[in-house]
Amino acid sequence: MGSIRVDGVRFAAFPNDQAPPHVHGEYRSGTIIIDIFRDRTVGLSGRKRAIVPSNMKAADVKKVLLAAERHVDELWNLWEEARGRQTKNDRRRDRSRSRARGK
Repeated sequence: MGSIRVDGVRFAAFPNDQAPPHVHGEYRSGTIIIDIFRDRTVGLSGRKRAIVPSNMKAADVKKVLLAAERHVDELWNLWEEARGRQTKNDRRRDRSRSRARGK
């Protein structure tokens, strides 16, 4: 796992997380999942449980999103570094799963 702290928000990326590229932004007692797009923009993930707890203050969610927007290049690098930390066995497993699905 890799992480950075910017603007009071801790962002983390995990080696075994699946695409699309995303980070977990932690602020106060909540966590939100933020997708990172190729055009170097960010957005709140559309997946279930993107905000935990679900009643996290709107101002806190906004603070995390604004921090992500300001530091998108750093977050992209964090995602890339975390994905690069996959072990050989993880990459082998991912390739065999893709082959099994015919991709």
